[in-house]
Amino acid sequence: MQPREYRLFTECLENGLRRGYRRAYKYTDNPSEEQLLPARENFAVLLIEPSSLDWLYLAHDGHRRAQFARSGPGQNWQGTWVIP
Repeated sequence: MQPREYRLFTECLENGLRRGYRRAYKYTDNPSEEQLLPARENFAVLLIEPSSLDWLYLAHDGHRRAQFARSGPGQNWQGTWVIP
């Protein structure tokens, strides 16, 4: 994947997640301890080591899809654009 394509992918992913999260969950940067207290008993930490990722961006001006894979934990990700 070329640097420009990688930058486009990361910008789309970051902007899409950030906008969607704030819109759906009334995102606040710094919740108070009082706001966090009811959620603590339902909180869990999941440690994962993904080996592949399939990303799809849907838009009126053209959909984009990329696949990323790595051979093992700590290895560099290799990405490629694919046809949606």
